[in-house]
Amino acid sequence: MRSELELIEYLQKKEVEDTYIDEVIHRLKLEGLLDDAAFSEALVRTRIQTSAKGSQLIKKELVEKGIKNSLIEETLKQFTFEIQYEKVEKLARKKLNSSTKKSYRQQVDALKQTLLQKGFTFDVISEVVNNIEIDRDENDEYNAIVFQGEKLVSKYQKKESEFALKQKVKAGLYQKGFPADLINRFIDEYLNQAY
Repeated sequence: MRSELELIEYLQKKEVEDTYIDEVIHRLKLEGLLDDAAFSEALVRTRIQTSAKGSQLIKKELVEKGIKNSLIEETLKQFTFEIQYEKVEKLARKKLNSSTKKSYRQQVDALKQTLLQKGFTFDVISEVVNNIEIDRDENDEYNAIVFQGEKLVSKYQKKESEFALKQKVKAGLYQKGFPADLINRFIDEYLNQAY
């Protein structure tokens, strides 16, 4: 299936004269073989069922195919908030439950960015992030802070005094989104043993 614009561009590419193009388009519309409404309905339905694209990316795709804005708004109504919520929740669980060496906050920020790039609206993303419960225990977060903290220690160890090293490591870990109590635990267990 093609949109009217796609068909016109195809015929122009094949060097068909404009008068014939108009005639072909008119005839196909009369026969019911060229219908932008049916095309956009089918495209949106297919994208909902088979892709991880959000409404904004689907809207962009429809605009590129020459579909009118009023028709786009109408067909995107089938991509309800609930459907988007389910898709975002599934993607969020998959991404956040994977093992990582980043803080939970960094993971959430990266998730939000990924979902925005996939075309989901900020409203849906915020709702999911606020409601989702992640199977991440403190041990996972501590392993991540040890990984990041050791990198910071090796970076500053030879350049800084003990006090300055602790301050730089604390600041670096805080910037990476780790909670203060976990940072202090890392400093106590890791750096205080070393000095």
